[in-house]
Amino acid sequence: MFRSGRAVPVAISDQIRKLTAEYYSIPIEKVELAYNPVEVSKYYHRAEKSDQKIRFINVGRLCVPKDQELLLRAFRKLLDQGVSAELQIVGSGELETELKRTVHMLGLTNAVDFTGQVDH
Repeated sequence: MFRSGRAVPVAISDQIRKLTAEYYSIPIEKVELAYNPVEVSKYYHRAEKSDQKIRFINVGRLCVPKDQELLLRAFRKLLDQGVSAELQIVGSGELETELKRTVHMLGLTNAVDFTGQVDH
């Protein structure tokens, strides 16, 4: 992003915005925030018409800022509402063991698959 011929840092989340400001030692207000949205409505109608399971895929480092624990709890609620779905978690990180315990505790072992880190 450019403003009057100079570069302006852009972050896709509040956390990245904060880290960018800290890394470059600039005020957080100087870092533009542009969320990376997914148009859910674009895909939702396809899932309604299908008898197949909905597949959710989470790709990222398994760490506190990514909050896969929240994802797992939300996924449990989705299944409790009768939605036929599966979740694939791609990545590795310091919370992998804890997240696998959470999957077991929430009774999601048959619906969640951890693939580990995948090369690009």
